[in-house]
Amino acid sequence: MSLISFALAQSQGQFVPFTGGGAGQETLPATPLIYAAYALVWLVLLVYVFTLWRKIGKVERELKDVAVRARPEK
Repeated sequence: MSLISFALAQSQGQFVPFTGGGAGQETLPATPLIYAAYALVWLVLLVYVFTLWRKIGKVERELKDVAVRARPEK
């Protein structure tokens, strides 16, 4: 059924189910979008873990410095 006959039937008040398809239909496969979403999530997660790893290392170095300074001198 063409789009013109579909519109004509709709204007006359008749129900005509739309079967979809046709040359004018645009489709985008979901697979590349899913891969992109997973890649983005993994990238954000890795950046977050790397940032935490560096901050924890910095805190550990600062704690060692504080522990050295806090030792009573003999």
